[in-house]
Amino acid sequence: MIEYIIPPAMGFFGLFVRGFAGFGSALIMTPILLFIFDIKTTVVLVGLVETPASLLIALNARKEIDLGYLKILVPVSLIGVIAGGYALSRYDPVILKKTFGIFTIIFTLRIIILLHLKTRRKKQWPRPVGYLAGLIGGLMSGLFGTSGPPIAVYLENQIAEKDTLRATMLCFFLINDVLRLIYYGFSSLITLEILKYSIIMLPATFLGAYFGRAINLKVNNYVFRLTISIILLITGILLLSRK
Repeated sequence: MIEYIIPPAMGFFGLFVRGFAGFGSALIMTPILLFIFDIKTTVVLVGLVETPASLLIALNARKEIDLGYLKILVPVSLIGVIAGGYALSRYDPVILKKTFGIFTIIFTLRIIILLHLKTRRKKQWPRPVGYLAGLIGGLMSGLFGTSGPPIAVYLENQIAEKDTLRATMLCFFLINDVLRLIYYGFSSLITLEILKYSIIMLPATFLGAYFGRAINLKVNNYVFRLTISIILLITGILLLSRK
């Protein structure tokens, strides 16, 4: 019964976060779903359910997208997606789960630290750093179902305007999701069971995306991100402790 309750709830919460912040849906959904499904099922399922709702969000933000950064990030991320998808279909899921736990903890700690820093905006990195961010993001997307951390870190450093930053992230993650779903399809990773659960989750993801977009400018961003960070940190620790 739990597999029919928790996944839709995570779908709502995950897409609420993406609708609000522009990224983070997989970081929310994947750790929790790993307590119910194996790593392969979880990663493919997250990709299937977040893509339709993400398309809706990205269309609403399309006028603010900075295409220049997408030209840097998208091509190299494709290489990473292929490499990550290959590893997903061949390596030990227990090792992958613990690795994801480590990544979750590392990036969550970084978010918490940055939330408490009161320094001025740092100097922009050279634009070509985006090639490395895109490659790592694509690898994480294919392997763990989330390319968010490296892409968000890079674009946050590059783009000062909030709406442009959010819209550019939304568009990149949508393209990335579509690319990895194509790869998963050709690799026979999409099964009937995964399709069944994706249908169960889809209504909740659309609701989450709608409400996240509607209130993205109406809540205390600091408290919201800190709460999400604490949840992710606890989840990452639990993933490391599970056999």
